[in-house]
Amino acid sequence: MNSTETAGVKLQYWQPLTDAEKEGGDPLTDAIWQIVTRIYPTAPREDRRETPRYAFPYLVQFQPVLEDGVSRQGSPLVVVGKQISEVGLGFYHPRPLPSRYGIVTLDVAGVSVSVLIELLWTQFTHHGWYESGGKFVRLLSQTSAVRESA
Repeated sequence: MNSTETAGVKLQYWQPLTDAEKEGGDPLTDAIWQIVTRIYPTAPREDRRETPRYAFPYLVQFQPVLEDGVSRQGSPLVVVGKQISEVGLGFYHPRPLPSRYGIVTLDVAGVSVSVLIELLWTQFTHHGWYESGGKFVRLLSQTSAVRESA
């Protein structure tokens, strides 16, 4: 990730994945792929653009937090997923969010993943909702349903 100094404030910019990051082995990336492959079992992980997006029409719990990723800032709310990739999530929400950081909990087909997300942009839609997008910062928790064998 690149950074620059602007008026004493250090800004960080998103950069494409490195070859090492694309090969996997990162717990956050592996957890997100568990969610993606539950929805799209044949999603191509190795033949892809920088980070392909997949439709993610699921309800997501969003808990606003401070930059420390722990201190809650306001009440949790349910947002509507739009797209997911290895590096981030886009979603819709009915009101402005109080923080640019949040914990998103993704629950799909027996896999639950909680991730700290940093929102990079928000825009007001002509439908009266907001659309936001952000990058995953770190994996907080992951659970999978245990399948019983017959």
